[in-house]
Amino acid sequence: MVSARWMLNSLVLIVITSHLVECENTTPASQIDVQYNATWESLDSRPLPPWYDEAKIGIFLHWGVFSVPGFGSEWFWQRWRGNYSEYVEFMDKNYPPGYTYQDFARDFTAEFYNPDDWAELFQSSGAKYVVLTSKHHEGYTLWPSSVSFSWNSVDVGPHRDLLGDLANSIRSKTDLKFGVYHSMFEWFNPLYMRDKSTNFSKQTFVGHKTIPELYELVNTYKPDVIWSDGDAEAPDSYWMSTDFLAWLYNESPVKSTVVVNDRWGKGVACHHGGYYTCNDRYNPGVLLKHKWENCMTLDKRSWGFRRNAKLSDYLTTAELIQELAETISCGGNILINVGPTKDGIIAPIFEERLRDLGSWLKVNGKAIYSTKSWVFQNDTVTSGSGLRNVNYFWALRSSLRILNCPYLVEQDNSRLGLLVCTTILVHLVESESTTPASQTNVQYNATWESLDSRPLPQWYDEAKIGIFLHWGVFSVPSFGSEWFWINWKENMSKYVEFMDNNYPPGYTYQDFARDFTAEFYNPDDWAELFQSSGAKYVVLTSKHHEGYTLWPSAVSFSWNSVDVGPHRDLLGELANSIRSKTDLKFGVYHSLMDWFHPLYLRDKFTLFTEQMFVKQKSIPELHELVNAYNPEVIWSDGDWEAPDSYWTAKEFLAWLYNDSPVKDTVVVNDRWGSGIPCKHGGYYTCTDRYNPGVLIEHKWENCMTLDKASWGYRRNAKLSDYLTTAELVQEVVETVSCGGNILINVGPTKDGIIAPIFEERLRDLGSWLKVNGEAIYSSKPWTFQNDTITSGVYTKGNENDVDQTVYAIVLEWPKERQLLLGSPKLTQDSKLSILGGTGQLKWSQTSMGVTVQFPERDSLSTDWAWVVRIEGIMKCESHIVAIKMLSAISIVFVSTLLVVCSTQDIVRYNATWESLDTRPLPQWYDDAKFGIFIHWGLYSVPGFGSEWFWNRWATNYSEYVEFMKKNYPPGFTYQDFAPEFKAEFFDPDEWTELFQAAGAKYVVLTTKHHEGYTLWPSKYSFSWNAKDVGPNRDLVGDFSDAIRKTDIKLGLYHSLFEFYNPLYLMDKANNYSTRLFADLKTIPEMYELVEEYKPDVFWSDGGEGSSVEYWQSREFISWLYNDSPVKDTIVVNDRWGDETMCEHGDFFSCSDRYNPGTLQAHKWENCMTIDQVAWGYRRNAKLSDYLSIEELIYSLVSTVSTGGNLLLNIAPNKDGVITPIFEERLRDIGSWLTVNGEAIYSTVAWSSQLDNANSNWRASDKETLVIFPDKVTVSTDWAWVIKITNVLN
Repeated sequence: MVSARWMLNSLVLIVITSHLVECENTTPASQIDVQYNATWESLDSRPLPPWYDEAKIGIFLHWGVFSVPGFGSEWFWQRWRGNYSEYVEFMDKNYPPGYTYQDFARDFTAEFYNPDDWAELFQSSGAKYVVLTSKHHEGYTLWPSSVSFSWNSVDVGPHRDLLGDLANSIRSKTDLKFGVYHSMFEWFNPLYMRDKSTNFSKQTFVGHKTIPELYELVNTYKPDVIWSDGDAEAPDSYWMSTDFLAWLYNESPVKSTVVVNDRWGKGVACHHGGYYTCNDRYNPGVLLKHKWENCMTLDKRSWGFRRNAKLSDYLTTAELIQELAETISCGGNILINVGPTKDGIIAPIFEERLRDLGSWLKVNGKAIYSTKSWVFQNDTVTSGSGLRNVNYFWALRSSLRILNCPYLVEQDNSRLGLLVCTTILVHLVESESTTPASQTNVQYNATWESLDSRPLPQWYDEAKIGIFLHWGVFSVPSFGSEWFWINWKENMSKYVEFMDNNYPPGYTYQDFARDFTAEFYNPDDWAELFQSSGAKYVVLTSKHHEGYTLWPSAVSFSWNSVDVGPHRDLLGELANSIRSKTDLKFGVYHSLMDWFHPLYLRDKFTLFTEQMFVKQKSIPELHELVNAYNPEVIWSDGDWEAPDSYWTAKEFLAWLYNDSPVKDTVVVNDRWGSGIPCKHGGYYTCTDRYNPGVLIEHKWENCMTLDKASWGYRRNAKLSDYLTTAELVQEVVETVSCGGNILINVGPTKDGIIAPIFEERLRDLGSWLKVNGEAIYSSKPWTFQNDTITSGVYTKGNENDVDQTVYAIVLEWPKERQLLLGSPKLTQDSKLSILGGTGQLKWSQTSMGVTVQFPERDSLSTDWAWVVRIEGIMKCESHIVAIKMLSAISIVFVSTLLVVCSTQDIVRYNATWESLDTRPLPQWYDDAKFGIFIHWGLYSVPGFGSEWFWNRWATNYSEYVEFMKKNYPPGFTYQDFAPEFKAEFFDPDEWTELFQAAGAKYVVLTTKHHEGYTLWPSKYSFSWNAKDVGPNRDLVGDFSDAIRKTDIKLGLYHSLFEFYNPLYLMDKANNYSTRLFADLKTIPEMYELVEEYKPDVFWSDGGEGSSVEYWQSREFISWLYNDSPVKDTIVVNDRWGDETMCEHGDFFSCSDRYNPGTLQAHKWENCMTIDQVAWGYRRNAKLSDYLSIEELIYSLVSTVSTGGNLLLNIAPNKDGVITPIFEERLRDIGSWLTVNGEAIYSTVAWSSQLDNANSNWRASDKETLVIFPDKVTVSTDWAWVIKITNVLN
């Protein structure tokens, strides 16, 4: 949905019309027989190629060596040489004497430059052409120009043809036109300066540099736009412009399609050329006879990237759309400039603006592309007044068509009102404060019992919102996360690769410190931002695990911000600004440990029986911080490796509470030793991003981060990595409604800048809190945290107060402005109003709940959430709803079953099927119903065909043979794929979170497929396992550890056979009369897996073609049931050799995608895959190859209704990424199960599996009709479950 924040916002009525033009009118006059002379009269007679006028929107890119300093503007070199004071001061402060502009070029690395990503973004923005600065006035070319030796992007800097790479991506990945910007002159080129000294009577520079460059660009890259600039000092005759354009129009390879602007010499702009730009940001505001373009920039102060730009320097999306509409209505095109970073990143603030524009154009593009200006460009009556939050395009014949808006109601006199259907998410809160017990004359002992008795200072609970700042040496590489050093030291591949690609051999982490310059750090600006955000306290990382302190610590010599780096007391300066400029509380984060400090490593070696590090480093630092800076929060971390007794935590806290200068006001968290979090401390943080979702007895804090992937700043973060403002507001209200505080993290840059994307989020939050803060600050949880009727409702208040104030916080606008609440009970004296609105709201109370009539949306001043104040509320009574709506494709009947397990005598199972099949199925498996299958291995590298790639290629399947011949050299073997199986993005915790979100209760990972490559370091698979070759990780172990943190059961898939193992082939040749492979490989592997990883499911495969005697299957299962470490919980399938499928095992899988459609006597499982073609990852899969969410839910309910479990397969790629299409399907299932899980989990099949009247119920000979509510009142989109109680047998 396009955000109402800017979709419905404009100051004027823009008037345009769409024109249908016959084909002959859209075709330019044939240029085959037209020759243009080198005169403006002739050149100006050339028709403008129609694609340009139809395109309307382009993207401009200013990128070059000026992107390295990233200061001031793209005119940096000229301003510095011209002794502009701010530029001279910048250089004097940050670079050594003798530093030249050319020295910047080596740092123009473009290491994150991905032209395919850029192309995708520009396509998504709705732009139709792109113009890249091939060369700005500095003279540095982004292509390997033969006339710019050693001053181009191939010879120095990124060592890439940046222009060529982007041109290829634009043309291969999109339908956009590609253009180049080119500066005619160069500030300090000696040839140009010599020509200039002759008053341009000589043309040495033009003949040797400018014109050859233009010919190179046209002949090599065939641009559709040539955007000339840098012409203003000399006449067009000097530049030989008309001669070049005559060649361009007559003979060049782009003669029929190319368009040019008007900057071809002094006095030419706005008089000659294909279209006029006249001057930067040109917008005449009226129709012109000649086609024109508004070249403008999202950063209002610069065309190049600026590291120190503030949020207010950027156009908002609303301002951008207004600029677009006003430009188009007057006949212009708009060229929207963004400035990439030196690393090749388009900053998230730019990305967000472009994607927002694209979302708007998807709805409104018909009013932009291929349109012509109407008679009127502005309305004759309305010039903006009365149109707040409305954006209209006036249409021909006074008929207004709102594009893509299905909900319109007709009101009086042809006025139209727009209704927007959204999901309602409400939070209810109450304002009542509590007073802490007095702390006078209380002394606390160094025991948790005593320390935990200290009342929490009242200010903290009232504050609700804080700002967290992760800043340190890790901000210099700004890659991966703030754990950069340890991840690099532990040889995580992406960090090692990053260092190898960008830094010289021998470079140390300490070498980064000198580049931690903080040159733009202004603590007063930070303080103003935090105050504006609505936060009430700030916590700065005084020292992270790297050990570098942001204050001049006496116990961190030469590894602090005064001795190395910025040479400033960063912590002290911020503390002073916070206290002198704001009313916020100031706090410090402190890591107890330092990863690589020798004293810490020595203590660790003694199993923390010695405390040299604590006594000489940690505790002295804490005392320094408290005595020097008087923090009101001490946020401890880095404690988990050692107990609290090692850290002397209790002794420090006793001093802090009894004798320190902040004893009465300071608050501390709970990270004071292993086992302490969530048990002891002033308030609990438990884990990062902790949000229990329910009330807990102890005060808690949700420390979370706006960048979802990192706490420290990341240069290569994408827009999608950041929380939106709506998501941030939701996180705030959900946290506060359950009694927590929220600590919102941002990561400043090494330069001391809080990036605009962070600034925008914080200022947006502040704007919301200015209106709605009374529902947040000093509030207390109410009886209910969610409503009994409306999905997603949270409440706050005091249930013992019959005359209390409660707030309902609605995160999305209610359908037809009707909000239904089930928890509050009102009286005739109750009053309802909306914060930021006027007057009281109309309401009514029925047996269903309280219906509240919302005002018109444009009468309110907030964009993300709306707060209803409810005064005079009664204590709510609990009640039971007899029939409730849950969420199924067709009607499927299930019932819940309570199973009581009786104790049994110890049973031993013999190695016979007769005995083994008598073992009862562990109850957890039948209750689980839904599992995830993961096919991952070397076949994920080619990512082609299927997981049987090796076999298909070796047996000469034509498509596989052709694939290999086309993409790999002769002699390439399947084993050669192994080094490319890197799994560099494999994060088992992320996988686990996804599976948990999917609602799965067990997960089965392929430990080894038929190729024989094991995902664990098997002793029986030397050099053919994930530890020895490929990712160099124990993938099974890492995944197992992550899964064990959850309540999901772990399962392991294992192939009995291997396609091409010589031992197996030998046994097979002997008709399995020998058992070398089974005895030396298969059976030892299975024992290894069980003993090492203790799986709850053992999913066997590959046994067909040989007997159970060969595989020793019964003997293994007998050990599994009798003596293994998982004997009581393990379940196995039925693939253990010939004639076992669908005959023996705990559950039957029978065949892939098995679904009998009827009840079976034995438990069974439907193992099926989202990609209908393959179980392994396929790079070339199409959308139509994947099951839709509706199809998946149908598979689930039809499986469960007939007694089966569903094992749903996904396939990660070679990098360890579960691709978005799989993730989306799993999260959608999880959303459905969140509502409807009680109809799935722990159910048993009913007597009927399908209704005999399809979607109607039958009783005797008459139909029983069930009347469904309106669909918009139900929270699921794919299937609906009706719960029926008291059913007759």
